[in-house]
Amino acid sequence: MAEVRWSLTARRDLREIAQYIASDSPAHAAALVTRIRTAVAPLNTFSHLSRIVPEFDDVSIREVLAVPHRIIYRVMDENIMILAIVHGSRDLRRHMQAGPWDIR
Repeated sequence: MAEVRWSLTARRDLREIAQYIASDSPAHAAALVTRIRTAVAPLNTFSHLSRIVPEFDDVSIREVLAVPHRIIYRVMDENIMILAIVHGSRDLRRHMQAGPWDIR
């Protein structure tokens, strides 16, 4: 069973998404955070069942969807690292190049 960990970037993404939505609807923001966390929960057991991110040529970089968001993660031995949460309409490569994937 793998351990699911969140990078600082992914934590920041989740916080910023929640804050943005909460400015209009705190209830919708809370529901989205719950949906994202629920989508990530099975990764500790089924890390390789999600689709490979098509923008990257790397079988270890995968994603799960919490529409309209893509939750990007990397399979690293016994760990699953959530790398980023990106709105499906955004350019993923551009978003991921904004800074290093700060893994801690």
